[in-house]
Amino acid sequence: LFFIMVVVQPEWEESVVWILLYIFYGFLSLFSLLCRDRHEMLLAAAEYRVKDHIRIAILLGVICILDAMMLITCFLTLKDLFIFLSFEPSIILIETLQTLIRYVGNVLEIVGISQNELYSDILTYIDFGADILVILVSMSYYVHILMLQGISFNLIVFVVLLNIRSGIVNLHSKIKRFSQRRESEDSINNRLKDATPDDLKKLEDSCVICREPMLKAKKMPCGHIFHR
Repeated sequence: LFFIMVVVQPEWEESVVWILLYIFYGFLSLFSLLCRDRHEMLLAAAEYRVKDHIRIAILLGVICILDAMMLITCFLTLKDLFIFLSFEPSIILIETLQTLIRYVGNVLEIVGISQNELYSDILTYIDFGADILVILVSMSYYVHILMLQGISFNLIVFVVLLNIRSGIVNLHSKIKRFSQRRESEDSINNRLKDATPDDLKKLEDSCVICREPMLKAKKMPCGHIFHR
């Protein structure tokens, strides 16, 4: 909102509209974060009610629909400022969809519909892709502001450059951590043998770490098996 006031420099009537618009975006972002926290709390709870999961799924769906409607409205009514207006709702939409996909995946796993390790890997890649996409959209926003403002030595440009630098550092950090995780998993997969069906049957297909059923597993030298 601060950058909009500086770059666009609207009249006071337009300023009220901008403020109301970003208050609306703020509420969408807040409810999206609350749904994510509620989702994590329900997963950690010993007992859960189906209607609690349904409420969260519905709320996440409503947030996605409202956000998409705002993008369409901005495109139809404010085409000149659509690029400028699309960054914030795009970030909210990506983060909300990320939460919704992970939420549905975890609920399916709880009820026993999906217990495939491959599905967990897919969710991991979706999380990584969503995080990278959010960073790229945020950086694109600041680059767009820089293009509108122009290169000059003032406080606005300095703050924008700091945010771009922060985005680059964050992007590098996430890619590095993800690469290290994949290297660690590949190292474990290469060093440890796959558990045979007899090994899984002997331990009743139960992981020694999380005590959940397994379709595929790795066998340690001591004889214990755990999820791949």
